[in-house]
Amino acid sequence: MIPSPQNSVAAVELVGANKEPTSEPLVAQSGSGDAPPEYYAVYVPFEEVRSDRPRKGRRRRLWYLVACVLFLLIFLRPIVHIIAYIFVKATTPPWAPYSDPWHLHDPIGDVSECADVVTWTIDANAGRAEWPLHAKTSLAFPINAEELFFLSKGAFAHGTFEVVQFDEVGPDAIIDVDVWYKTDQALAGATVCTLRPSESKYGLGIFTSTWEHPNRENNLHFHVRLRLPSSGSHVPLAINKLSTNLPLFAHHLPELADTAFFRSLDLRSTNAPMIADSLAADAAALQALNGKIEGMFAASTSLDLITENAPIHAQVSLVNKDETKGTVLRMDTKNGEIKANIGLHVPHESEPSGGGFRVGAMTYNAPVDIVFTHAPSNSVLNASAVSSNAQVKVIAHPTFEGTFDLHSSWYTPPTLVRNRTVEDPLGWGRHRDVQLDRFRTNKGAIRGKAVWKPEHPLAKNGHINVETRNARSVLVV
Repeated sequence: MIPSPQNSVAAVELVGANKEPTSEPLVAQSGSGDAPPEYYAVYVPFEEVRSDRPRKGRRRRLWYLVACVLFLLIFLRPIVHIIAYIFVKATTPPWAPYSDPWHLHDPIGDVSECADVVTWTIDANAGRAEWPLHAKTSLAFPINAEELFFLSKGAFAHGTFEVVQFDEVGPDAIIDVDVWYKTDQALAGATVCTLRPSESKYGLGIFTSTWEHPNRENNLHFHVRLRLPSSGSHVPLAINKLSTNLPLFAHHLPELADTAFFRSLDLRSTNAPMIADSLAADAAALQALNGKIEGMFAASTSLDLITENAPIHAQVSLVNKDETKGTVLRMDTKNGEIKANIGLHVPHESEPSGGGFRVGAMTYNAPVDIVFTHAPSNSVLNASAVSSNAQVKVIAHPTFEGTFDLHSSWYTPPTLVRNRTVEDPLGWGRHRDVQLDRFRTNKGAIRGKAVWKPEHPLAKNGHINVETRNARSVLVV
């Protein structure tokens, strides 16, 4: 049963009536006997204090990340290069000029594959103070061989390789070998022999020791001369293939373009120049590590001029016989300039097709200067010139039609030069129209197109790319 409120109050009063009265106050009095002060609510403004530790932690992590990135950019690459250098030094003989820097292996392994060792004719008085002793020999290879090749392996052979042509008609090419040396032991330690890897291939091999610490007294200075016969007619002499792998041998080819034609030419050397007064080939490749390449070259299929740490100076004539395949020119080096005058041709200039051509030039830390001196109308040219930290300049022939791209750093903007005095190559009175792509042109890039208007029905579009960094790229159209 729930009690009523009246009964509850009565119960409380009854309890209070039964208690004895007390004299102790409910609240302790102060010493002065004054009543305690009244309590009031006081407003205290609340100020939120945020901890700065998370922000400082994020900032610390950000700086740590920046420091790590800078460390990797500055120190990681040299560390990788040092590790790679140590590995190469540990796995490669210290003195190996005979090694193949182009990773193109010869079919001939070593001296054990010699066919016949040459017989020397000793000259008692060489007439040279530096090289007091001299020996010579000669041999003949059939001129219609599938391949004539020359190679050198070892630490002590160096010299020159030369190709000449004489007026006599004959079935053989004559090889004259001269060697100068200081001691009899030097010549005795070398092996010069003929090589016959197959029935139709003829070669000359020069093999010397590969000691780790070579002695200068064992050095041999060679002069190898390949004498080509005359064709006996107004048609140039045809050589199927001539190849060399002669490290430390300078190569010299005098004026042969009018009297000899190489279907295939592959010349390789290191630390020595290659100079061609003039030569003509279907496909030619000259590769000279740390040696300059210079000369006049004519090619109908492909021409490769490749070196490192040395310049390339060339006058090139490309003759295209098949527009669908195109004729290719490649010029590559590092830390060396490229300077070339290039003429584009077809067998008959009256042909309406014009031919197809592809030209590439690439270097680093050195300028590129290319001038197209001739090109047929309605020809197709795809060209690229690339460098860094140096100017790249290309002067297109007036017959060029197609798109172009120029790239460089924004603080050294590219430059497009319009040749406003150029006349229509066909003599039809057409005008040159050069337009820029406004949407793709900015401080570091210029893109556009150059055509003749009204357009020829056989006109084709090529492309020219000019690219560098930290320097100016220039195109003249």
